Amino acid sequence: MNLTQVRALSKKMMHSVATLSKTLLNALLACIGTLIILLTLTVIGFYTAPFFVEWLTMTPILPGAIIIGLWVCVCVLFVSSAFRKKRSSWSKYIGTARQVCIRIPLVLGASMLVLVTLHLTLPSAAVVFDRFVSAVIANRLYAFDVRTGWLSARLGLAPFNASDLRTKQLAVPSRIYDADGTEIGCFARDYRTYLPLTKELQNLPIVHAVLASEDAGFYQHRGFDLHAIARAALGNIVGGRVESGASTLTMQLVKNFYLTNERSYLRKMREVVLATYVEHTLTKEEILELYLNFVYFGGGYGIEAAAQSYFAKPAMALSPAEAAFIAGLINYPNIYQLHGEQGAMRAMMRKDRVLARMHDRDVIDNEVYAAALREPLAPTRFTRACTDSEPFVRQEINRQLGVVGKVRLAEAGLSIHTTLKRDHQRALEEACKATLTNYLTRHGERAETVRCAAISVESKSGNVVALVPGQDATRDQWSGVTQSQRQAGSSFKPILYAAFLEKRLHNILIERLRFCEETDDREACIAQYEAPIDLLEGCTARDAPVAVPSIVGWKDRIVRRHVVKNYPYEARPRYRGEISCGLALAESRNAAAMWVLGQLSNEEAELAHWQESEASLVAMAERLGIVSALRHYNVTGKTEEDRAKRLPNYTLAVGSAEVTLWEMAQANLPFVTGGVTPQISLVASLTDMHGNTRELSRRAPERVLEPEIAWGMQRLLAGVVDDPLGTAHSLRRKENFPEGALCGKTGTATNADASATDNWFIGCTADYLVVVRVNDISKLPLGRKETGGRNALPVFAHYARTLNLVDPKSTFVVPDIPHLVAPEEILPIMK
Repeated sequence: MNLTQVRALSKKMMHSVATLSKTLLNALLACIGTLIILLTLTVIGFYTAPFFVEWLTMTPILPGAIIIGLWVCVCVLFVSSAFRKKRSSWSKYIGTARQVCIRIPLVLGASMLVLVTLHLTLPSAAVVFDRFVSAVIANRLYAFDVRTGWLSARLGLAPFNASDLRTKQLAVPSRIYDADGTEIGCFARDYRTYLPLTKELQNLPIVHAVLASEDAGFYQHRGFDLHAIARAALGNIVGGRVESGASTLTMQLVKNFYLTNERSYLRKMREVVLATYVEHTLTKEEILELYLNFVYFGGGYGIEAAAQSYFAKPAMALSPAEAAFIAGLINYPNIYQLHGEQGAMRAMMRKDRVLARMHDRDVIDNEVYAAALREPLAPTRFTRACTDSEPFVRQEINRQLGVVGKVRLAEAGLSIHTTLKRDHQRALEEACKATLTNYLTRHGERAETVRCAAISVESKSGNVVALVPGQDATRDQWSGVTQSQRQAGSSFKPILYAAFLEKRLHNILIERLRFCEETDDREACIAQYEAPIDLLEGCTARDAPVAVPSIVGWKDRIVRRHVVKNYPYEARPRYRGEISCGLALAESRNAAAMWVLGQLSNEEAELAHWQESEASLVAMAERLGIVSALRHYNVTGKTEEDRAKRLPNYTLAVGSAEVTLWEMAQANLPFVTGGVTPQISLVASLTDMHGNTRELSRRAPERVLEPEIAWGMQRLLAGVVDDPLGTAHSLRRKENFPEGALCGKTGTATNADASATDNWFIGCTADYLVVVRVNDISKLPLGRKETGGRNALPVFAHYARTLNLVDPKSTFVVPDIPHLVAPEEILPIMK
């Protein structure tokens, strides 16, 4: 290399150094200029116009846009200055490109320097700037993904409809209330009380505490917060692992509803994308309401459940210190619940940090902040938030309702208003307990298997006021009232006699029609037809053994008959022959009941006669409310079709069919309501978490018996109590109810060797109907002389005495029996 070449090379190097120095000088001047502009704006904002700070915080878009706009202009001018000189060769164009490549990194570096300087010197302004940038990025990100779907596809996200969150059903417990509004039980998966977000609630300490703790920029960002993300990223880098996630409230919601708990940057990116969708679909108020009711506080969910659990007060009544304590549990919900004294200390430290953040955000002033730090707190640890004083009732409602729509009761957030009356419930439970105690003095070995089940119904309304399905809800999951089907014994006979009185009414009307057809005396016809009908007048039954078909063979030939007999009576004849219907029912004579069954048919052929009689009784039972199968399967049938058939049950008249207490209460109700029966119901109404109330669908009261029949049955059942020979006459003893409206029917079901297995009693006062059953759950005999009058009747007596249900002056109301009017077409024509 000669001297000329060396000089040329040196000249080029000096030129390059000069160019680089000039470039660096330009960059430095650009940075200094930008800093001067930012400092000038800040000084003006903070010192010459104090209100500008509040405006900057509440409305960050315009100031942020001005700052970014000025900075972008400076950077563009700096980069574009490389194109100002004219170029005449490709080498010079290459030089321009080189300068551009040098200036762009310088601009980026200067931008980072400006941002760092801004965050160190003016953190408040930096936060506003970051949230503005976050909002701009979120808007562009959302628009891009809605248009292309590229981000969602790359992140493995399924199609997402954020509006579904508006109808998101949070799991809120359903609570059960008695007729007086006292909570008696609940269904719960998550212990949560839904609290709508109102303007008043938004300005209370609990909301301020949650926002200060979890998302101070909630109202400024659009799904994610770059300032929080940068802070969390720096902490994770320093810590060497993922420790902080910088999730906004919206990101926390989408994570819990749609993502997993995996700690990774991929999940965080998914949260960001989903959060932008939610922010562009739901309002801030909708997002905040969902979060405040969703978040877990250790045992309970939502701010209302947390407030009630830890401080036994509504969320709207919490002090700043109490609100800060609850908000401090969000990141570590079980810290106070599970970690003893150390956990309590850490929870209090978290409370102080939340208070400090509330103070920094000017949510509370110095005086309130100092008072909150000094306030002594004594939060209680979470306990089961469900009152369960009547577990049987909860089980019964679950059987009857189960789900409402497609939502389980444990998640539906319903207020279930029942018809139960607390004093009635307690009295009936005590009556069952007293009776069993008395029984166990005779049979102490049966303590684990003998049960008392009972139901009390308000006659006029059909409302269940007391319900005792068993003695131990932890053992007796099978309801003794609605599920357990047992033979009714003689307590089924009122249904038989109702069918018999209906047959008598039909026959009387037929006789009167025939009389009018045969006579020419118009006045006699009218007098005969329109005379009041007393179905018990002349009502008799034949008390003697009765043979009914037992086995039917080929061509309906009766192969074997079963003879129904009375059990031997003490100091009374075993058979009385022709007796009144009242005495037949009062003494509960089985032979007379079978004779009555036979009177329900006019068929002459023996088999057809009994088949029609049995069919009439089944029809009456079903009309009154019996839904259990009253006939038996043909177990000896040769084909599957034959075995699926039901065979007539001729001993149904003496209670051989198995029924539930609920059915028996429904079936006997028309006898004391004039023949018009309401549907028995335990649930009165349902109220959802938004306060909308709907009545439970319930069949309207309907007439199932003519009033003449109902009045006759009421007197027959009263005779069981009033007749000195009646099986329930002990109710008229001095210590019970010597006077007042009473009716009833005992029942004792027996097995093949005539041992008692089920004791029943159906009792009624002027206002209530009660059905009781005492039985062994294994269907073992209860013992010798253990009858319905000895075990089930005392339950009714104890219950009625406790509540004074029998007014000595009370009487049964005579139903409104319409006056019969002879039809014109049957009246004789007077010549």
